[in-house]
Amino acid sequence: MHEGSRRLEGRVALVTGAASGMGKAHVDRLVADGAGVVAADVDEDALARETARHGERVRAVRLDVSDASGWAFAVRTAESAFGPVDVLVNNAGIAIGSGGDVEDVALDDFRRVLEVNVLGALSGVQAVVPSMKARRRGSIINVGSIAGLHGWYRSVAYTASKHGLTGLTRSLALELGGFGIRVNAVHPGLIRTPMTRGRTYRVDHIPLGRAAAPTELSGLVAFLAGDDSGFCTGADFVADGGESAGRPWSSFVPTDAD
Repeated sequence: MHEGSRRLEGRVALVTGAASGMGKAHVDRLVADGAGVVAADVDEDALARETARHGERVRAVRLDVSDASGWAFAVRTAESAFGPVDVLVNNAGIAIGSGGDVEDVALDDFRRVLEVNVLGALSGVQAVVPSMKARRRGSIINVGSIAGLHGWYRSVAYTASKHGLTGLTRSLALELGGFGIRVNAVHPGLIRTPMTRGRTYRVDHIPLGRAAAPTELSGLVAFLAGDDSGFCTGADFVADGGESAGRPWSSFVPTDAD
């Protein structure tokens, strides 16, 4: 585990999708850097197991991000335990209905992906922004995907939702910058998480030749949460092992010509 710099001492963070994968890693890093954290997830049992070791530094709350009333409770929990929310990490996301032909995509699945990945993030922003505006400071970090910067094959719901989150980030940055509130997006590539577990992925198109561990994204989240990123807003921070840079040399190896 990261030893921590304490650069977030006194800050209050709310992290969604916190029971596993990237969300869990983000909670660990923010706590190590001194923040008080409200960790939110729909999986109460896993959340309790993963956050117990942090003691009083973390409060665990059940939250379906598509439920506005749940957001209100999460914010009240933060304010009661630590104070007003300074940092919102919209990490929760789903990818149901991916991998099939477009004509087979269930509209209910498509709607649910948008509800969680886009409307869930918007609901979080609406819950924390009034206090941030009053204090004229705050950092909102939307965890997107490189699927939100270009297209992903046979993944229309997930790709559309992540493009929506990218647009949401940029629009919010323009609207909220005058209040001292920064809004940025982190776009991971292939990460070893429960969402990708049990699937086989090629990595020969990734210049670094591997998937990332969730902790490799958490330093970036901590950076955006703190003052070192004070002039960063409306930006897309890509952490994908070089996947978006272009096609690696191996893609251009010639085959025998006739």
